[in-house]
Amino acid sequence: MLVFLPSYNVLNKVKKVWKQAKVLRDLQKERDIFLEDQNQQKNKYMLEDYLATVAQKGKAAFIAVCRGKLSEGIDFTDDAARCVIMAGIPYPQVYDPKVLIKKDYLDKKYKVRRSHLNG
Repeated sequence: MLVFLPSYNVLNKVKKVWKQAKVLRDLQKERDIFLEDQNQQKNKYMLEDYLATVAQKGKAAFIAVCRGKLSEGIDFTDDAARCVIMAGIPYPQVYDPKVLIKKDYLDKKYKVRRSHLNG
């Protein structure tokens, strides 16, 4: 099972709440749970462990981030992705340069249209 959250911030909050409420411990009684890390090297080994666990036990869950290191460019085939859950919408970061450029463009376009309508 793959679960994708919208950001590392959300993943960290989920991890914290689940640990405090002992939900993570209860989930791990049912299957091994892997939580994506922002460290690329750790993720490499975690992914290998996830795939090995799926092969051995037939079930595991990997909780990762949309547009994160594990959601882009990795082919989860066969038993590695029998279920995929998208929890939340991965909106782009507000201060991402692409978002700022587009916002600026739309703001200018809107002002032009608005002045055209008033004139």
